[in-house]
Parts: sequence; structure tokens; C-alpha cells
Amino acid sequence: MTPGADEPSLKNNNRRASKVQIRTLGVALLGLIFLLAYFFVQLWPSDLSQSSLGNEKQKVCTLFFIGCFEVSLDARVLMLVMVSGGLGSFVHTAKSFGDFVGNDKLMSSWMWWYILKPFIGMILAIVLYLVIRGGFLSIGNDARSLNLYSVTAMACMSGMFAKQATDKLSEVFDSLFKTSRDFGDAKRKDNLDNPIPTIVDIQPPRLTPQTRHLMLNGAGFLKSSAVRFNGASRETQFIGDNQLAVDVLADDVAKEGVLSITVFNPWPGGGLSNALSITVAGADESLTNNPNLPTGAQDDYRDGCDGVIESKTSDKDLPPSTGGVAS
Repeated sequence: MTPGADEPSLKNNNRRASKVQIRTLGVALLGLIFLLAYFFVQLWPSDLSQSSLGNEKQKVCTLFFIGCFEVSLDARVLMLVMVSGGLGSFVHTAKSFGDFVGNDKLMSSWMWWYILKPFIGMILAIVLYLVIRGGFLSIGNDARSLNLYSVTAMACMSGMFAKQATDKLSEVFDSLFKTSRDFGDAKRKDNLDNPIPTIVDIQPPRLTPQTRHLMLNGAGFLKSSAVRFNGASRETQFIGDNQLAVDVLADDVAKEGVLSITVFNPWPGGGLSNALSITVAGADESLTNNPNLPTGAQDDYRDGCDGVIESKTSDKDLPPSTGGVAS
């Protein structure tokens, strides 16, 4: 059954983050940056101006000085790298949060992304730091010889540009440890890459000025699929893997012509489907060639001179006949 005109919009409204979720996440991000900045200052060596990073051990105090503990130089640098990665990741997270909230497009399904992003930045910063300290880049293994500014800057940038960093690492290791396309993840039935969609047919097969919905049948459809009319996206409702419903705007059928219908699946994988063309019929043609009318009913909308009947009047409503033909 063709969905109502307001169903896709209502579905998107239900997915939007509530005011409580937005406020909670905003407060959590403010608290996170306060903690990260505090520990960054706590972990930074106090005598960096000297030739070495400082004493072998340094006292680090928790928030509000509830408890203090001593850490070695290597442990202090490792913790500083983690905090730096979190700071860099916070920049990306806070910017994204502000952009989407400001445009009223923050979806509740993205909440866990905002929660996990700083921790992803921390772990990625540690990985890159260990790669450097492990000898992939020759800078020496003595912690006292490290340039702390360079290390923390690297950690911050890896957190800020986590996607680019992970993509580059993936590219490097895909080249180093390349496997056959028939092995590894390629054998998984639940492949993480989105498929390229395929459109088989469109119902109804013609558009009229009265048409407000289309049903697309095919394969490879997703909840995130977007139907496009001549390259412009339209409100799309996911019915199933083989079916999508899409709203038709009044502007789409305002004049006769041909529309190119495609479906786009987002990254990862995904892509643009094959294109199917659909004709937009004019007002007169829509009355006589409406595929939704019963077979043979089209003739009821034409008079004896093949003119289109704009409206039908029953015999009883006709005015009485007067006059006639003289015999």
C-alpha cells in the first residue's frame, strides 16, 4: 500500500534527537573537555625547558586532588598521548555536534558516535605512538630524547582526523597484507559494505499531475537509500530490501516530460543504481490514459467527438428539452 504523504517526514521527526538528549550530550561534552584539559596540564612536564623531559617520576593528582600518584616518564608520556588524542577528537566531535544541532538535523541514532568518538581518538593516538616508538620511524627509543611537542601534536591530529588516519592505515595494511577477493571478509554473508542498488520497475509506470507517490521494486535497497528524480533527492521510505516508496512533489509533475529515477546507497560501498525513465503525462492525457482506471473506463471520459469530458452530468440533472424538429 502506498504510504501517506506525511509518513516519511514523520519517520524522520521521530528519529531526531530530543531536547533532553541534546542537552545531556552537550553537558557531557563540556565535562569531557574540562577533564581532558585538566589532565593534559597535570601530565605535562614542569621542567621541559631543560635538556630532558624531567624527573623519572612525577606526581599526578586526580580531579579536585582527591588522590595523587606517581608515574614513570614512559607512563606519563603514554597518558599524555591518550589525553592529546582525546583533545583532538573532541574538536571534531564538538564541531559536528554544533553543526547538526544548529541545523536541527541531529538524529538520535548518532548518539553513540558522539560518545565513542573521543575514545576512538585516544586509542588511535596510542597506536600511532607505539608505531613510532616501535621503530617504524627512526627517532630513538629513549623517552628523554622525544620531542614532546611533536608527539602530542601527532596525537591531537590523529584524534581530530581519525577517519583519515584509519583510512590511511587501512590502505597501508591492505597493501602489505593483501588477500584474495574470495577469502577473509569477502566470504562473510553479512558483508559490511553497502550494495549497489538495482531498480527493476516503477509503479505506477506513468506520472500524472495527481500522482503523489511512487513504488520502486528492485534489489539492494537500504533504510538509508535515497531516491533521486533527475539527480535531486526525494523523501524516501524503506519498505523492504526489494521495495521503496517515494514522495512525488507537485513541481515534479507540473509539466509534461521525462524523469530519470535512480536510487543512491551511501558509503561504505554503495553507489548509484541504474536509471529508469518515467513519463510525466499532461492533464488531458492523464484523464484518458490513467493506468489506475478500470480497463475500458478510459472511453467514458471522451465524448463522441473525442473531446475530453471535464465532468459528467446525470440525465435527471439536465434541463428539460424544449422545441424540436418540425415535421
